Amino acid sequence: MIINFGQWLPDQPSLQNPCKTAVNVYPSPNGYGPFFSAAAVGDALPSVPIGRICFKQASDSSSLTGKIEIFVGTSTGLFRKNGTNWDNVSKTTYTPSTFWRFAVYGDLLIATNGIDQPQKFVLSTGTAFVDLANAPTHNYPIVVRDTLVALDVTDSSSYEIKWSVNNNAEDWTIANGGGAQSFPDGGPVIGGTGGEFGIILQNFAVTRMNFVGGELRFTFDKIEGGSGCISAESIVQYKGRTYYLSNEGFQLFNGAESLNISDEVCSTYFFNLLEVPSNLVTNTAEFIVTNTGEEISVASLSQVEGALDNRNSCVVWKYPTATGNRLLIYNFSLNSWSESDISVEAVFNINLVGGATLSGFDSDYKLAHFNGAIATAQVSTGDMQLSKGTGSSVRTVYGLVDSAHNVTVGKKSALLKTEATVTGSSNSNGKVTVRSNGRLHRFELVPTATYTEIIGVDVEFSIAGKRV
Repeated sequence: MIINFGQWLPDQPSLQNPCKTAVNVYPSPNGYGPFFSAAAVGDALPSVPIGRICFKQASDSSSLTGKIEIFVGTSTGLFRKNGTNWDNVSKTTYTPSTFWRFAVYGDLLIATNGIDQPQKFVLSTGTAFVDLANAPTHNYPIVVRDTLVALDVTDSSSYEIKWSVNNNAEDWTIANGGGAQSFPDGGPVIGGTGGEFGIILQNFAVTRMNFVGGELRFTFDKIEGGSGCISAESIVQYKGRTYYLSNEGFQLFNGAESLNISDEVCSTYFFNLLEVPSNLVTNTAEFIVTNTGEEISVASLSQVEGALDNRNSCVVWKYPTATGNRLLIYNFSLNSWSESDISVEAVFNINLVGGATLSGFDSDYKLAHFNGAIATAQVSTGDMQLSKGTGSSVRTVYGLVDSAHNVTVGKKSALLKTEATVTGSSNSNGKVTVRSNGRLHRFELVPTATYTEIIGVDVEFSIAGKRV
């Protein structure tokens, strides 16, 4: 009997679940492909990164034509990647903060922390950040067409956004074309994305910001009410689509509506694991209630961080658990999920040769690309009843994978009984001898050498003395 590892469905019951575990793998058309470990490069930052951006400069950016830039913020400083080193490009010092957020605006890199005056770095000639004159203090910058937009304006209201004059990030006067818009319903503004139109994300609302020109400049259409974004760092934009975490799970906004992409797949699994380790919690008084009733601390939500991995058609979210950080992986081409137990302090995408690749920072605060050795994969079914109404005797298992491998078979007499397991290694023909008698069986496959795809298992078993 061939059992294909189907979509990873941790939120579904274990019985007859085609894939209950999918660790350190990417979803693939026929199963799961290898996920690579994080390989550190260069020098370490002085402290934990709390904001990052990587981008390729425009072709007309002076002498820096086509240069790939990486900027990172820490609690008190801003740094620019220079070979293997990090140049401190801070204005002087900044008020200790919990995040930095960035936006590229023409030849300027904008940086905000919600406390200090917004900062600008002139990409063609700059050596350090300086104050962005006249700009309101805010938490989240985006660019809509040729306009810099300040979301969650801390010097006035977290329910308000403001925008600059067209093509001028240092003129915010209404008379010249600047403006402001308040959103009293839907909770505070959390963040958003820009482009030809803007997406404004509140705790419980999603609003589209449309450019119309003239004196009006922008109109606003509420697309979603009752559900919105609960984690600013979870927001990822790619090809006109915006991905984010809501109180109902992970969402995809396609420009017209939000679609829940994790419902009945991994939302419950994720929320149950989401937890900042006790030694890192600074404030647990604030929390958000999910649609399933879980109380999630704001401290935990602030550590959920998304990044694009477009080489693999994926969005990856780093999130904290009681035992360390994990990664949740969503393949938007296949609408399939997986996860990784590799722990990093941050994730983001780096524009390397061949396209953007997933990167992050390790526990030593060193830049790390996910292009190291293949991580140890683990894929397993739930509890399978091989024959309806009776027990089965498993004799051998062939792993459907193009490498040497181990197979673990778990057996139970009933769902609520304790599982017993037996593990075997493949021979030169891919055969694993694992004799196991039970009413329910679970099959776990772990490649032990380089592989390209895990598909499933081919199980030989007997039913009531009859060979199948």
